[in-house]
Amino acid sequence: GVVRHRYVAVGTMQDDRGRSKADEEAAREVGEGCGFMSESAVAVTGSPVIAGVDGCPGGWLVVAEGSDQRLSARIVESFEMLVGELPAGTVFGVDIPIGLPDNGPRACERAARELLGHPRSASVFSAPLRPCLRASSYEQACEIRFRIEGKRMSRQAYGILPKIREVDVALQNHPEWVSRVVEVHPEVSFAVM
Repeated sequence: GVVRHRYVAVGTMQDDRGRSKADEEAAREVGEGCGFMSESAVAVTGSPVIAGVDGCPGGWLVVAEGSDQRLSARIVESFEMLVGELPAGTVFGVDIPIGLPDNGPRACERAARELLGHPRSASVFSAPLRPCLRASSYEQACEIRFRIEGKRMSRQAYGILPKIREVDVALQNHPEWVSRVVEVHPEVSFAVM
């Protein structure tokens, strides 16, 4: 069971390793200022309808909207825990590449770049190839991709490889989630709003 890509939009994530504690606190304050509940007080009210998900240093940030249109936000340690905790009807838009190719670019990345145009198309980076998930170092990931495509892996893609691997494994372990977990890209979402 390899999970193949179902395109909604293509995902990217900024590398959070350089974030300071002050940056994390500022982000939390912005979230609370937007009407989100604090991490310790999160309780999804109503049946969750949709959840936006992005990787973060503590695991996964999830912002869920219930059927009553109230928002809640929190950080969950693992992707499996996150999907498993919310009701079965919840749809998850995840800002991470899903459905990795064995070689070559994904059609969804080309479509997203075309939709965004220059210069915003630069926010769409190429997803790693499935064989790169086995890499234990940046150099090894680059060697694997170079053998297949004659190109090295970007540092940005390698920086989120553990998160990509985590989602990939979760979807293989829970094939029933595939219809509810879709890849999204913030820039594409903003462009079509």
